[in-house]
Amino acid sequence: MVSVGVGCRKGTSFDNIYDSVKKVLTENNISYFGIQSINSIDLKKEEEGIIKTSEIFKVPFNTYTKEELNSLEGDFTESDFVKKVAGVDTVCERAAIMGSSSKKLIIRKSIANSVTVAAAIDDYEVNFN
Repeated sequence: MVSVGVGCRKGTSFDNIYDSVKKVLTENNISYFGIQSINSIDLKKEEEGIIKTSEIFKVPFNTYTKEELNSLEGDFTESDFVKKVAGVDTVCERAAIMGSSSKKLIIRKSIANSVTVAAAIDDYEVNFN
């Protein structure tokens, strides 16, 4: 299962966000049927385009505070602009990891239609017993 992190400018359309998520996952050979959650910063909790995208994919939309996102350690794709606006160096990568139990980033920040998308994968096990 994949946790998707999304970053966008305020008021970004549903079509742009939805198409961007599908495009980035498809380019990385990941089915969007594997999405378990859409994740972002709490500044985006009312962002209609992200809310509708999570509804279409039938997954929860989780948001995190800048303090929660900044608490993660790791190698992230930093943006001075995002840090100035949101108080965190990257939203999509950190949010993807926050939504994942394994904390394994498999898609670094990718930009499509001015939307940033990243993904983290959870460990899973198939048991036939």
